[in-house]
Amino acid sequence: MPPRGVTSEKRKRQYEHIKTSLKRKGRSEGTASRIAAATTNQTRTAKGETKEKKSTARKSTRRSR
Repeated sequence: MPPRGVTSEKRKRQYEHIKTSLKRKGRSEGTASRIAAATTNQTRTAKGETKEKKSTARKSTRRSR
């Protein structure tokens, strides 16, 4: 079952695909479900499909001179 708030068929398919892929790689049902939900939510947030807007860009640790 996809995470709450997921209404589009695309995100539901994404969740199921990630979950089955992780299970095939040997992850347990619970772990695969948790990782798939987190990944789907992260994608939704990055694409602006949620109420809050979070930046997924990583900050550079190197200084520019």
